Amino acid sequence: MLKLTYLENDLYLEQVTENLEDWLMLRVALAVRLGQRLVIESATASFLLPIDLLQLTRLKKLAQLAPDVEFAQSDAESIEVCLSGTWVGSQVDASEGVFLAVLEPRLEARLLQIWQMAQQRATSISPYL
Repeated sequence: MLKLTYLENDLYLEQVTENLEDWLMLRVALAVRLGQRLVIESATASFLLPIDLLQLTRLKKLAQLAPDVEFAQSDAESIEVCLSGTWVGSQVDASEGVFLAVLEPRLEARLLQIWQMAQQRATSISPYL
């Protein structure tokens, strides 16, 4: 499963081996123990990937196995990846939280790989340019 952690000014993507129900059960137990409010709902989420790192036709073939995934060109440099899944946050309209999407494992791995390459590229660019 893909886990997207949305923070105030950042996004972190990872592939998790736990199944959705087990992950949610542990998160609910933690919230109850800490006395925190928890909102869990079906939702959609999206993130951007650079076009130049994508083999879009290959991704679209993998995505045929996961009909809840859509690709849309955002601009000349980016593709928006839209996923259906489960949102976990502290409030109904929270902008920070965790989004979980269960996809075909090869598609999850490929999306994660491309996202990691984009992150490495972003950190290697000098802030003085």
